[in-house]
Amino acid sequence: MIMYLILAMFPVIITPVVNSAYKSSINKNDRAKRTFLLCCGVFLFIMIAFRSQYVGAGDSQRYFINWLYLQDLPRTALPDYLHNSEMEQGYLFSVWVLSHIFKSPQYLFVVTGVLFAVSVCIFIYKNSDDPCISFVMFICLGLYTFMVQGLRQAIAMSICLFAYEYVKRKKPVRFILLVLFATLFHRSAILFLVAFLINFIGFNWYSFVLVAAGSGAYIAASDGIASFANNMLNEEYTEVASGGGYIALAIYVLLLGLSLFFAKKNKNNRDYILAFFMTYIGLMAFVLRYREFAIADRVSFYFMFGQMILLPKIIANFSKKTRAVVSVIICLLCIVLFIYRLSSSDLIPFKFFWQYY
Repeated sequence: MIMYLILAMFPVIITPVVNSAYKSSINKNDRAKRTFLLCCGVFLFIMIAFRSQYVGAGDSQRYFINWLYLQDLPRTALPDYLHNSEMEQGYLFSVWVLSHIFKSPQYLFVVTGVLFAVSVCIFIYKNSDDPCISFVMFICLGLYTFMVQGLRQAIAMSICLFAYEYVKRKKPVRFILLVLFATLFHRSAILFLVAFLINFIGFNWYSFVLVAAGSGAYIAASDGIASFANNMLNEEYTEVASGGGYIALAIYVLLLGLSLFFAKKNKNNRDYILAFFMTYIGLMAFVLRYREFAIADRVSFYFMFGQMILLPKIIANFSKKTRAVVSVIICLLCIVLFIYRLSSSDLIPFKFFWQYY
């Protein structure tokens, strides 16, 4: 538990240190912001790359076994294996290549650790008004714990974080190509294509009516959507996510409600609008868990990154003194929630890979 506690508190601890070193806030000084994210990114990489395969629910052990199998698989047998396997071909081919470069399957965690840390830090750097809060949210609200267990989808999510930049730039071809590349690692990434539609809506009555009508149709047809998506995306997931998740649901509702409260003030702030609708799409995906959609949580994770960007933009509407108090309270609440959830998690106890030798 102690390593997770340090990980969650590290952004809060390092922020005043970096601010003092640069005599400026990480929210305003670009060099300070980069230094902060470098420190947090290195710590995140260490936690992901050097964890033991026995930390978690067991998927890591299966991925290690798969690595060892592919390591012994000759090149001539690879095409048939890729064709017949249920796993995505992009993931399997990548592991086959890596396993012929590196002997130990621990390198699977090392390589993905680099990808996860770099993608998250760049996403925060380019989009967040408060990198400390965004990083704490990433660690504490479920994204970190999912990414260290749902390896293939986590790779796809990391690629989609880079694709988000092309949503902002309104570059549909590059966006689509990156999302399609992400599907080679987890087919659920195809649903991230919806994110580009945010470019066509805004904070106005026309958009709200359109979104409300679309949401109503979506909820009415949710049983059919859930059945279709389950068959199209990933038939191997048999667990049913029904009920529960009320804290996550409350966070979605609270963030979106506060965002609407400041909507008039930010009606021309495109980054604010993008973050709002990313979060809203995440909520729409998440509520399918109440219709027994087996991978509803997994789908919503692609859009959950919007929360990390939206909350700092909401806080920016408060007075300077209020912002400081609210930021501290939010970080503390996130850390408390993180520890509470971990107490019944398969991620406990945390051990580095060398502690099992």
